[in-house]
Amino acid sequence: MSSGPNCSGLLHYLSMNCYTYILFCNQKTFYIGITDDLNKRLNEHCCGYSPYTKKFSDIKLVHFEKYPNKIEAERREKQLKGWTIAKKKALISGNKDLLKKLSKSREQFGPELTAEGLVDE
Repeated sequence: MSSGPNCSGLLHYLSMNCYTYILFCNQKTFYIGITDDLNKRLNEHCCGYSPYTKKFSDIKLVHFEKYPNKIEAERREKQLKGWTIAKKKALISGNKDLLKKLSKSREQFGPELTAEGLVDE
C-alpha cells in the first residue's frame, strides 16, 4: 500500500493559503521561498534556523504574495528564482513598466506571469 497523504490531508495541502516571499540578505543577496506561516518563517530566518540564511546577519522581507494553495505558490517561487536580479528589483519596487520591459526583452521564452497576471507581449 502507498504511504502517501490520505484524502483529507491532500485536500488540506491543496486548499491552505501559502505565501511566496523574497528576502534581501546582507544588502546583497535575494532569497526566495514559500511558507504557509509568513511570520513564523521570517522568525526562523532571523533566528538562524534556516540553513541558507543563517549565515546572514541582516535579513529583510522585501516582497511577498499570497496564494490560495501550495501548488500555485511553488509555481511562482520557481518562476521568481528564474528571474534576473533586474526583474526581481523591478517587482520589489513596484515598477510595472520596467517589469514589462524586462519581460519583453525575453520574448523568445514566452509571456511571464506577474503578481497582477499575465504580462501582455
